Amino acid sequence: MNEEKRRQLGKTMAKWKSQEDWEVEEADWNDTEKGREYKNYWFYKRPKGINIDITHRCPLECSSCQRQTEFLNHGKKVHGYDLDLSDIEKLAKYYHQFSFCGQFSDPVHHPKFIEMLKILRRYGCKASIHNASTFKSMKWYIEAFKAYPENTQWIFAIDGLPEESHKYRINQDGPKMFQILLEAKKHLHMTPSWQFIIFSYNEHNVDKAKQMAFDNGLGFIEIQSSRWLGQDDPLMPKSQKYKLDSKKLEISKGKFEDVDIKGPIKLMPRCMIKDKATSQQAAVSNRGHLIPCCWVDNAKTMTFNGKNRIMKGLLKVSKINEVEDIEQIVFSKEWQEFGKNLRERNMDKILHCCKHHCRLREDKDKLKISTYYGKTGGVKNKNIIG
Repeated sequence: MNEEKRRQLGKTMAKWKSQEDWEVEEADWNDTEKGREYKNYWFYKRPKGINIDITHRCPLECSSCQRQTEFLNHGKKVHGYDLDLSDIEKLAKYYHQFSFCGQFSDPVHHPKFIEMLKILRRYGCKASIHNASTFKSMKWYIEAFKAYPENTQWIFAIDGLPEESHKYRINQDGPKMFQILLEAKKHLHMTPSWQFIIFSYNEHNVDKAKQMAFDNGLGFIEIQSSRWLGQDDPLMPKSQKYKLDSKKLEISKGKFEDVDIKGPIKLMPRCMIKDKATSQQAAVSNRGHLIPCCWVDNAKTMTFNGKNRIMKGLLKVSKINEVEDIEQIVFSKEWQEFGKNLRERNMDKILHCCKHHCRLREDKDKLKISTYYGKTGGVKNKNIIG
C-alpha cells in the first residue's frame, strides 16, 4: 500500500463512543469505495503503534505475573527468546510508536536494547519503556537514556514507597529504582513517571508517594488492578475506594453470558476503536509474532498444540522474521477473517480473551483503572478498561 492510500484510509478513522456508534460507522464505511477496497482491514494501527515484548528475561518474581502463575510455579521454563534487531527495523518501517511493556519480561534485559532505541531514533518512532527490574547499573541506564532522549517516555514501577515496593516486586531494589527515576529526569526530554499499583500493603501510602513524585518533578501513574489470585488474595486492597473485582463469563452450550447479569455479552472490540486514549494497540509476542493485542499474549491462548484453532491460524501467518513486510501479516486471509468475526459478532469464532476483555461492563465491574498525573499534580488522563 502506498503512502497516498494510507493517508486516505487514515481519514476514515472515527472516535467511536459506544458500540452503537461503532456499528453505524462500520456500516457506512463498508458501503464506500474505499471500504470495499479495504474490506475487513480493521487492523490499520500504524499511527497507534504496538506493545512489544522483546525477550524472555526478568529477574523479578512478581506473584501475579504470568512468569510465575503459568511457568515458574509449575517448574516450567518461560517461553520466548531475544527478538532480533532486524525484526525491530521491520516493525519501525511500519509503526510509529513502540510500547515496551512486556507480558513475560523486562525490556532492559534484552542484550541489545540500547541498539533498539537507536533504531527507533533513526526512524523517528516514539517509545514508552516500562521498567521494574533494578539489576542494571546506573551507568547502563545513563547510556540508555542518552541513546534516545528526545522522544522516549520511561515509566518506572515502584509499588508503594520505595522501601516497600519489593513486597510485590520481589527482588527489586525500590530505593535504587527511585534514584534511577531521578537520574532519568536529568537526561530525558520527556518527564519520567512513577507507576504505582495499589495493593493492601501500600494503599495507605498512595497520597504520600504521589506527593513525593510531584516534589521531585515526576509524573505519577496510579493503577487500580483486578488481577488477583482469588478473593482471599492478601495483596488485594481493603478499601472499596481502590478495590476492583472483575466478573467472570459463563460460556457453555453456545451461550455467552455475564454470570451476574445473566444476559448476552455486549462486545465492543477495543482493537477497532480509533480513539487513541481508549483503543488497544497491536502487539508483538516474545516469540516473534504480531498479534491483535497484548491481552491475547497469554499462556493459555498462545499455543501451537491445536487446542486453540483460532489462534493457531493467526500465528501461522504472523511470524515477523518470515515475512518481507508487516502488511503481509495484517492483509492476510487469516487476519481479515479474524476481524470479520469480531465485526459480525460470530461469538463461537472469537477468542475467549476477547470476550473477557472487550465486553461492555457495569461501572463497578472493571479490569483496570489507570490515572495519569503530570509533574505538577493535575490529572492528564484516566484510562478505564472494561
